[in-house]
Amino acid sequence: MVKNCVKLNMSPQIEALAAEGKMVGDILKQLRPMVSRSGVFKVLKRLRDTGSSAHRVTATPKSRIRMPRLIKTVRQKITRNLARSIQQLVKEARIMRGTVKNLVKKDLGIRPYKKTKRQHLSAATRAKRLARAVSR
Repeated sequence: MVKNCVKLNMSPQIEALAAEGKMVGDILKQLRPMVSRSGVFKVLKRLRDTGSSAHRVTATPKSRIRMPRLIKTVRQKITRNLARSIQQLVKEARIMRGTVKNLVKKDLGIRPYKKTKRQHLSAATRAKRLARAVSR
């Protein structure tokens, strides 16, 4: 079974073989049962890009758009008009729809809903339905 070379910490060995001038195929022949072809390519690319085969540390960026000021204004707009749609908020704030949806759901904790169109039931129709339901 081919393993991930990062989990097995094969990066230093791949780096040493690459420094000797070995090609990818030669590296694979030496380390084959423990390393996959894509793993070797990833380590070599990291080595070429950063100069080291160490794993890249990436931090998840905080949301720069969903700031407290925007959250406050959206909350005020929704409390003023509860029927305000997300599309209206998008147009007014001039930001992406997904951002406004995340703001409403995650930051404000509001569950938006869509109004569904239904047929209008008159009093006569309601009486007929009730009679049918009772007769069954």
